Amino acid sequence: MAHIYKCFEKNIGKYAYLYNFGKEHEKDSSSYVSKNYNIESYGGHIISSLHHPVLGETIKKAIMDSYELLTENSLVNSYNTHGFIEYHRYTNGKNMPLDKHIDDYGAVNYTVNTVIFYLNKTVEGGDLEIYEDDEETLKEVIDVKPSENKIKIVIMEGNLCHYINQIKTQGIRECVVVQLKCLR
Repeated sequence: MAHIYKCFEKNIGKYAYLYNFGKEHEKDSSSYVSKNYNIESYGGHIISSLHHPVLGETIKKAIMDSYELLTENSLVNSYNTHGFIEYHRYTNGKNMPLDKHIDDYGAVNYTVNTVIFYLNKTVEGGDLEIYEDDEETLKEVIDVKPSENKIKIVIMEGNLCHYINQIKTQGIRECVVVQLKCLR
């Protein structure tokens, strides 16, 4: 079964607000920063992290832009009412704390479609490896470094096995991951 995934770049303009996640956590000097935000609504009223005092509007925009990107790219069974957002920043040359994985039933207890916004990458390594259905055979390595004045975006079904390969040098690797509930 072929899984859907696409990688492309967009001008930073519309997506500049995503840097707010980094600004919110810039005082954290850890070599690995990972912050999570749940998205849920009930009866049309948005609850949970959308009421975050600083990032509420940023989270709402990230949800809506992710939903739009998924819909434009034929991943149409997504909801914009349930999901999960993660902000990741790595600033060292060590392996990242993630194993090869799928996103379905990972951070949340349902199937998802995933949008990854790569904001910054100055390290060697740290690219996204995509695997075949057997979850062992490497299919593709996606260089996630965005071009100047752009962000790199990867969209994929949550049942696609993937991994972040080893970071080999000092520097920064920064991304925002949005997982929206879907029917598959």
